[in-house]
Amino acid sequence: MAYAGPNGIITIDQLARCGMTTEEVSRAVRNGSLVRLRRGTYATGLPDDPTARHRQLVEATVPALGESAIISHQSAAVCHGLAVPWSMLDPRIHLTRALGGGNRRPRIVSHVGHIPSDHVTTLDGLRLTSVAWSVVDCARTLGFGGGLAVADSALRLAPQRGDMGQLSALLDSALQQQQGRHGIATARAVVAFASPLPESPGESVSRAVLRQVGLPDPVLQYEIRTPAGVFVARTDMAWPEDNTVGEFDGRLKYRRGRDDAADPGSVVYREKRREEAIRDLDWEVVRWGWDELGDPAAVAVRIRSAMARGRRRKGRT
Repeated sequence: MAYAGPNGIITIDQLARCGMTTEEVSRAVRNGSLVRLRRGTYATGLPDDPTARHRQLVEATVPALGESAIISHQSAAVCHGLAVPWSMLDPRIHLTRALGGGNRRPRIVSHVGHIPSDHVTTLDGLRLTSVAWSVVDCARTLGFGGGLAVADSALRLAPQRGDMGQLSALLDSALQQQQGRHGIATARAVVAFASPLPESPGESVSRAVLRQVGLPDPVLQYEIRTPAGVFVARTDMAWPEDNTVGEFDGRLKYRRGRDDAADPGSVVYREKRREEAIRDLDWEVVRWGWDELGDPAAVAVRIRSAMARGRRRKGRT
C-alpha cells in the first residue's frame, strides 16, 4: 500500500485516504491482508523475527504515548539493535515515566522512575533510554542470562558506533544512578562479566549457565590449530587445558558467516567435517542448544565428562 511505512505500518486515516471504508478494513483484517497492531493502526504483515515484530509494535504504539513516556527496558534494547533472547522477549512494549498515572493501555508495561537526561536519546524518531541504561534495566529485570545476552551484544556493537570507551563510563553511571532498584546486584554482576566476544544470545546465555553451575569460565572464540600452527577452526568457547570445545547450536548456527542461499545439506556437511578435524587433534567437542540449557546440571555433567576425557587424551600426546 502506498501509505504504508518502512515496517508496513499504516493508520486508519491513511487507509481512508487510500479509499478504504471501515467495512473494507475489517474485511482485510479478517482475510489476513492487514494485521491490527493497536486501535487505529495496522500493518500489511508481521515479520517472522520476534525482534522485528517487537520493533514494529513499538513504532505503531509510540504516537499514542505522549511526550512524558520514554521507551525503555527490552523495548529500548530492541530499538538499539541489542540481542534480547527470543524466549525472554515480552510481547508488550516497555516504557518509563517520571511519575505514575496515565491511562492503562493494553500491550504496554509502564515503569515509574527518574531517567537522567544524559541517559535519554532519540533514535529514528523514537525517544528511548540510552544503550547503557537499557542494558542495566534489562540486566535487572531479565536475570543474569538474559541480561548478559543484552550486555554482550552492546559491547560487541560498541566499536561500530565508535563509543567503546564512552559505553564503559555510561554503564558505570547507569549502575550508580539505579542504585537501590530491584535487581541492581544482578546488573552489576552482568556488567562485570560482559564481553564483546560472544556472537549470539545463545552463546551469552551459555556463559551465564556455565558460570552458575560452577564450571571454569571458557576462553571465547578460541582458535584450534595444528601442531604446525595451521588454522583448523574458531570455536564458540573452549577449555584449552582440558582439550575441550563447547559449541552452542542455535537454529541459525549453520548459516553464520555464510551465504543464506547456501544448500543446507552442504553447510551441515562442512560443519561435520569441521568437527571431525577438531576431534582428529584429540579435542573433545560438546554441543548444546536452547533445550539443553533448560537443564544446566545435565550440560555440566557432559562438559565435565568431556574435560576428563580431554585431559586423558592430552596426557597421551
